[in-house]
Amino acid sequence: MELDSDSSKEDSASSVLVRPLKDMERDLLIQALEQSEGNIVQASQMLGISRNTIYRKIKEFDLDIARVISG
Repeated sequence: MELDSDSSKEDSASSVLVRPLKDMERDLLIQALEQSEGNIVQASQMLGISRNTIYRKIKEFDLDIARVISG
């Protein structure tokens, strides 16, 4: 009897927690803002994105920078 290698891949993949990209993006933005103490330029450099993108994402995720950096 031959085992189907595709089904074993599916089983192991389904046991891994997969989060939506937007959630991960939001978490990384928050982490960068915390580490940079709210410095947009530093956060943008850490993430490899422009300052404008940082501002757009802050608005998109409705983040309060003061609240983010205060914990």
